[in-house]
Amino acid sequence: MSTWRSKTTDSMQSVQTRLGKLVKHTPTDDHNVTFLIKDYEAGDIAISKIINEAKCLQVGWHDMAVSQLGIASAFQDLYAPIEASSAANEDTEEERRVVHEATPHAMLERTSGMHQAYSGLHEEMRDEITAIETLLLRPASDAKDMIQPIKKTIKKREKMRVDFENAQAKVTKLQRKPGKSAKEETQLAKAQGDLSVLSEAFETADSHLRETLPPLVQAVSSLLPNLLASVILIQNRLLGLCYTVVHEYCQEHGFPSPSPPMHDVITEWEQAFTPIASEVENFSIVRKHLGMRRTEVDRPERGRTPSSQLMRAPLSRISSASSQRQPSPARSSQPRNEPSPASQRISSQTSTPSGLGVPTDFTAATVLRGQRSTPSLQSRQSDYFGQAAIAKKKPPPPPPGPKPKRQAEFVEAQYDFQGQGADDLSFRAGDRIRIIHKTDTDQDWWTGELRGYQGNFPANYCAPVASN
Repeated sequence: MSTWRSKTTDSMQSVQTRLGKLVKHTPTDDHNVTFLIKDYEAGDIAISKIINEAKCLQVGWHDMAVSQLGIASAFQDLYAPIEASSAANEDTEEERRVVHEATPHAMLERTSGMHQAYSGLHEEMRDEITAIETLLLRPASDAKDMIQPIKKTIKKREKMRVDFENAQAKVTKLQRKPGKSAKEETQLAKAQGDLSVLSEAFETADSHLRETLPPLVQAVSSLLPNLLASVILIQNRLLGLCYTVVHEYCQEHGFPSPSPPMHDVITEWEQAFTPIASEVENFSIVRKHLGMRRTEVDRPERGRTPSSQLMRAPLSRISSASSQRQPSPARSSQPRNEPSPASQRISSQTSTPSGLGVPTDFTAATVLRGQRSTPSLQSRQSDYFGQAAIAKKKPPPPPPGPKPKRQAEFVEAQYDFQGQGADDLSFRAGDRIRIIHKTDTDQDWWTGELRGYQGNFPANYCAPVASN
């Protein structure tokens, strides 16, 4: 099993093989210091992940131990003997007729044994869970605290690198300018002096990191395998405790170990649960509660239309209720209450004895909308569905306009590059390359096109230019 150090080294070597010629060395050993910083950051990230995941592991095992003990305690309370009421005059007539049977002794032994087993398991697991703090969290936290101070030095070195590159670019720009005036010569001399000072400070910071980072990286590299071994050891102990307790309990009380297939377990559970569920549903308090719920469902609600009542009622009661409902007689003094053909069709359809296809507001509106050409509906302008059918439709939205074409991006080659592989794009200084695909950084390989050929090219060999 390779450690993070070997993986990081392999990945860094692969990057160095591909991009080694493309990275500017400023100063000459900057590349090596960059690799040391990458190794340090990889170790810091690894330790942080170990600390966070170890805390989650500790909380998870603790919750599991508490849940196991809680389930065992609940079973013990559930199967405990029911004590008779001391105040007989307060019992109901039904409770006086009930003869309480004692819980079978075998069942009491099972629940009591389960509670005792998981109580002991909870104590043993608590000791092992505490070991996560001693063997894993504390060493990892101490190591993280020890490597944190060097981060300030790395940040200062990064700031020096930016200042050095800016000063170097300024000096290069002044040196390339032809026909310099006396003022520009003075500026060049001053810029060269500043560059010398920044270069010396940058080199000092790199020297300090070259001396400090390797021991830290080596220490973290040697610590990670020990932390991994602690995780494996604690996990094996906890799993061994759980399986040992469960196996011994199954052997003592006649349960199969290992357990049978889950299909057999579900079948046996359903066979045992169905009679118990029927017996519980026959209890008076349960029957009373179910009766109250049925009464609330059957009771008509104010402000509800018949269709909404049908939607809220169960399907088995919709057919019987709708078959007994009759349309109200029409009145000559109030023509607005006269039942319309739509309501008559709804009543006739809801009286089907099968109870299937009961119309709702939506289905009734669909039927009426399909038959809106009949003379009776055309003659009634006050009908809601007729007005909805003859309403003017909204005009369709205008089609979306054409999407703007993406403007082509170009870069100009600053140096000559001879392709190293079949997929590489060769070019000379001054060539304009059209970008096909690029990443977020110029320290990478991009895909471009030049003279009809496509291929990969080093982005830091080029400079961006405005497209035509």
